[in-house]
Amino acid sequence: MTFVFPSINGTVKPRERSGHVAVHHDGYLVVWGGYCNGDPEQFPGLQFLVDRYHPSNEVWLYCIETSAWKHVETSGDIPPPMSGSTACVIGGKYMYIFAGHHDEGPSSTVFVLDLNKFVWQNLTEKIEGNPPSDRDKLCCWTHNDLIVYFGGYGIPPDPRKVDESCGFFKFNTSVEDQFTDIRGWNSHMFVLDTERLTWSQPQTKGRAPTPRAAQAAAKLGNIAYIFGGRYMEQRRNDLHAFDMDSMEWSGSIPTTGKVPDGRTWHSLSAVSDKHLFLYGGFNNQGEALGDAYTLDTSTMIWFQLSVPSIQSKPMTRMWHTACCTTSPGEVLIFGGCATSVLILEQEHCDSILIFRFTPQPLNLLCADTVVKCYSTLQKQLRSLPKNLLMSLFLHRRLQASGKI
Repeated sequence: MTFVFPSINGTVKPRERSGHVAVHHDGYLVVWGGYCNGDPEQFPGLQFLVDRYHPSNEVWLYCIETSAWKHVETSGDIPPPMSGSTACVIGGKYMYIFAGHHDEGPSSTVFVLDLNKFVWQNLTEKIEGNPPSDRDKLCCWTHNDLIVYFGGYGIPPDPRKVDESCGFFKFNTSVEDQFTDIRGWNSHMFVLDTERLTWSQPQTKGRAPTPRAAQAAAKLGNIAYIFGGRYMEQRRNDLHAFDMDSMEWSGSIPTTGKVPDGRTWHSLSAVSDKHLFLYGGFNNQGEALGDAYTLDTSTMIWFQLSVPSIQSKPMTRMWHTACCTTSPGEVLIFGGCATSVLILEQEHCDSILIFRFTPQPLNLLCADTVVKCYSTLQKQLRSLPKNLLMSLFLHRRLQASGKI
């Protein structure tokens, strides 16, 4: 495993944030939503007391080739500003946003963004079937044209609309005022068919996970894995698998090796056909984490990775995003909080971290070297075929770095 803390070309970049969503699309990291501390100019001395949602009409694009950010204004049925939503890409160009928390509480709305035109569409009322109850901090994965959602924290479901044989809802009895806060955790699975625009609750086999929120999920082949999450006052470290072919839960899977501690707000990513990568989160001691692990799903053995520090500071992250790119074994981490989100002075992040589990292609390594040594190689580059220069994205990289 190698680690890269990329330098950003240009002066344009998004503000720090946590609780946002991100997807990989066509060489870009697409970032939407989340929140940060209040503006110190607007709330002098009180910025840590005020959480501010990021504008929901904007998305940020990080070009992986050039390491540069781009700001895009969207149009159409723009969602409300939210945190704790889910996001995934269907059909190669549509980003589906579901659920999340906004100023009025949790949500169960479905919005889709055309990533070519950057136009939103609200699909909530167009989807047939009984939808999930309002919630946030859930997880999801895709399977062909289906999006599978599991768990989360929110309001109780309408018993007339939810099949309790397909999961449970548990009220949060640990809150001080149970009359004003009627939220809780659930273990419901819902499937959104994006082709037919229908909601369904599948009948599953096996032992499903207990209700939870702020867990992480990743899919290898036809098997989806879920790790951790919070229920009541406990942040868990159990691992579950769901077979999309047999629709069967594994129950809690015994694992060995360096098993990660219980946590929430972490990330889980598929980095090979049998390996999962777990990073960061928030533990039972109320600490943001910067540890990293891989799980070999063929042996169910955990391995802890050595993560470098930046300027002698641990790279702790919680409620960040992690996206796999088209380069095998490459994971981009963006944003998140470097401290507990429950303390007063939260340290939200705006940086990119890159973890690589396979070597970069030779052409990209060559392009990186050319950009770094451009002043020395400038004359020699003129003799290279134009199609070779274009294939290495050299012109874009050199422009972004301000060298041409």
